[in-house]
Formats: sequence, structure tokens, C-alpha cells
Amino acid sequence: MRAWYSIRLLAPALATVLALGAIAIEYITLSTRLLEREAASARSTLQSTALLTQGVINRELRHTRAQDGLQQLLGELNFQPLIEEGLVLTPDDRVISASDRSRLGATLETLGLPGIATAARRVRDSSAGVILPGRGPHALIALYPVSFANASDASALRNATGLLLIRSDFSARRQAIEADILSATLRSAGGIVVTVLLLALGVHLVVTRRVTRLLGATERYLAGQTDSRAQLGGRDEIGEISAAFDRVADAAEAAKDEMRELNQTLESRVQRRTEALSREVEERRAAERESATRRAELRAILDTAADAVIAINEQGTVLEFNPAAERIFGWSAADIIGQNIERLMPATIAAEHQRHVASFKATGESRVMGQEREVQALRRDGTLFPLE
Repeated sequence: MRAWYSIRLLAPALATVLALGAIAIEYITLSTRLLEREAASARSTLQSTALLTQGVINRELRHTRAQDGLQQLLGELNFQPLIEEGLVLTPDDRVISASDRSRLGATLETLGLPGIATAARRVRDSSAGVILPGRGPHALIALYPVSFANASDASALRNATGLLLIRSDFSARRQAIEADILSATLRSAGGIVVTVLLLALGVHLVVTRRVTRLLGATERYLAGQTDSRAQLGGRDEIGEISAAFDRVADAAEAAKDEMRELNQTLESRVQRRTEALSREVEERRAAERESATRRAELRAILDTAADAVIAINEQGTVLEFNPAAERIFGWSAADIIGQNIERLMPATIAAEHQRHVASFKATGESRVMGQEREVQALRRDGTLFPLE
């Protein structure tokens, strides 16, 4: 059973996941960097705008009817990006000019901006502007001092410090940046997915399909189709593996043919040898039958002979002792066979017999052996009798 996974599916899926993961990391990193840069840019822009506006307001406050010029100046802030509103407050914290005329006459308490009163006292004491967080995560407030000391129509406020308040909110800009980043990321992700799919298709056409053919040829060969070959061709690694498989299969078939020929030759040799052995066995059986027949004939002759027939070996041990010998000597064959022939001789004859046997063994010449002569023999009861 095949595994639930496949390299041709797992590889592009893994590549896609890794690529999308890299894009996600890049998206987070890029988004963080751009948004931090946008926040810093918004802060810098607000600070520059506040400083520029502060200088213009200080010049306007040196002239009579300065409020008209201030109103026009703050009205122009409505056309600047990221700026929500601008306010000028008198030393007693009352709005005398605003980009939104509905704010005229309002005080710090009625503006609804938390922490402004404390910041306003710090600005008046230090005569330096500050940038404060506003309402919302992407809102900023610039609070800078302005001088009412030379306002000819405000002698009661001579040598007093007013405030310039500018509110900025870059939420819309941040959303636009996030939308641009997301759009670019999605386009990149789409491009990567398409690229991975094209690469997967290319791998399938160039690698996977050829590997499948090679596996199919291997399975068919193992199933018994010994003529199955891959024959993929090509000089790449898969082509070399295919050529190696084909060579191994050819060599295996050649070895099988050689083994088959050797088996046939061996079987032929075994058959011929078996036939030869059968003939040898049959000839041996025939010889044994003939020998048995001869032995039977000899035994019949020995058993029926009227004369005593005794056979001995070189050591003088009795090998045959026929019934006539049993009658003549009084010994049974069982008693004498295996005994020395000298048991049937008196002592003097036995000593002479030993000398004749020793001389025959030493020279090969016989003076007595093989010749007919008359001697004394010894029966079982100890009596002597002449024996020819």
C-alpha cells in the first residue's frame, strides 16, 4: 500500500507553505517598518507645521486686528494632510481663533482633550513646544507657546503667553498604507503560488512522470514480465538510473539463460551418469549372481567331495573345512575354521610345515608345497593316521 503522502504533492505544498510563510514574515516586518516610519513622519510633519505656524502667529500678534489674520492662517490648516484642526488660545485658555469656527470661545476644559491643562502649564513655564498623544492610537497634539505681549489691542494681556494647539490624525494614512502593503503582498503571494504550480508541473513532466515509468517497469519485471524495460533515455540522473536498471535486467536474463543451459547440461550429464551407474549396478548384480552361483557350485562340490578339502591363507588359518574333512579328522567345521592348520598336525610335522611356509614366503620357490606326498595327520582324539 502506498504512503498517504507523495513527494510530487508534498514538495510543491511545502514550497508554497514556506514561500507564503516568508511573505507573511515580510508583510509583518514591512508593515511594522512602514507604519513606524509613517508615525515618525507624521510626528515630524506636525512638529514642522507647528513651528512654522508658531512663527507666523507671533508675527501676526504684533499687529492690530491680528485675530483676522490668525483666523485666515488657521483656516489654511484645513487643507493640509493629516491636520484635523488648529486653535489659538489666549493666556486665560480661551479660544480666540480656530480652523473650525465652532470652537471659538471654547476653553481648555470644554475642548474635551484630557491632560491638555497640565501640558499647557508646562509649555508656558518652559516656553518650549511639546508633541502629545491625542485621542486614538494614531492621533497627535502639538502644543506650542505664542506671545501676546505686543498685541496693541490687548493691553491687559501684555507680557502674557498664549497657546497654539494643532491636532493631527494619521489613521486614514495608516489604513491606506496597510491596504497598499496587503495588496502588494497578495500580488506577491499570487505570483509565488503560480510560480510554484508551474515548477510543480515542470517537475511532474521532467521528473515525476519518468520516475513513475521507471517504477512501473520495475514492478512489471518483479511481477514476472522479464522483458519489461524502462528505456527512458536522457543523460540526467533519472536517465542513468533507467539505463542501469535496463542493464541489470539484461544481465539477469543473460544469467538466467546461462543457468538454464548449465542446468540442461548438468541434467544431461546426470542422466548419462545415472545410466552408466545403472549399467554398472546391473553388471555388478550379474557378477554377484554369477559369483554366488559359482560359490554355490563350489560349495556343492566341497560338500559332496569324498576327499577332505581344507583351504588356508598365508598365515595358515583354516578358511574351508568340508564335511569329508569333518569325518576324517573328527572336528566340526565350526571348531576348525579360524584355527591354524597345525592343529591337525603332530608337533614334528607342524615344525617342518612352518619351515616350508617360511621358505616359500621368502623365496617364492616350493620344494614341498604343491607336491603330492604322504604325511602323518592328527585326529581330534589324538590318534595319528597317514594322510596323502
